[in-house]
Amino acid sequence: MPTKLVGIVHLSPFRHHFLQFLAIVCLFGSASASILEKTDIAQMTRNAKEVQIGEVVSTWTSPDPDQKMYFTYVKVKVEKTLKGNKSQEIMLRQPGGSYRDPVSGKLTRQKVFGMNTFEKGEKALLFITHANDGAPTVMFQGKQQIVKNPKTGIEEVIQEKSRDIQFTKKNVRALDDGEQENALFAVYNKQSLESMELEIQKAIENKKGEKY
Repeated sequence: MPTKLVGIVHLSPFRHHFLQFLAIVCLFGSASASILEKTDIAQMTRNAKEVQIGEVVSTWTSPDPDQKMYFTYVKVKVEKTLKGNKSQEIMLRQPGGSYRDPVSGKLTRQKVFGMNTFEKGEKALLFITHANDGAPTVMFQGKQQIVKNPKTGIEEVIQEKSRDIQFTKKNVRALDDGEQENALFAVYNKQSLESMELEIQKAIENKKGEKY
């Protein structure tokens, strides 16, 4: 089954970081993981058009002949809106996915490095931007899975590990082996949903208080 690797996606609010990512992918080629500067929650909140908490209801992938690529559509039942317009349901459009032609039965997988995947029934905190045509899409690094701690019963937010990329807190630079091992880390941050909401609200309030 063919797999198409996609390197250009319209993510205008994060264009700088995405182009930086593309350059790194080109630099490291077929390495198991590429390096990218990690974006913090405050910055993601400022750049997002919407921040929503919701449950994935369904997903499906369809081809887009005009853009010559595939998109995965994710229907989300909204439980809480932290930023942006309130709504009961949103339809996300994510680049890439797996599509089986209904006539030929041919399966095509189109992969966009570092993009999040979604599964029916999962709950997530979503940082959302809008494409040029207005379609909502989760920002790069913008999906935070929400799970309930079986011991405490507290809902926790987890940013998933990625097989495609590793993150560093500083700009990419030449490092020797020892430095590189200490500087890079798999993204698997975990904190309570309550504290994450407070962090997001603080970022929104700080944005409102900025002077222009």
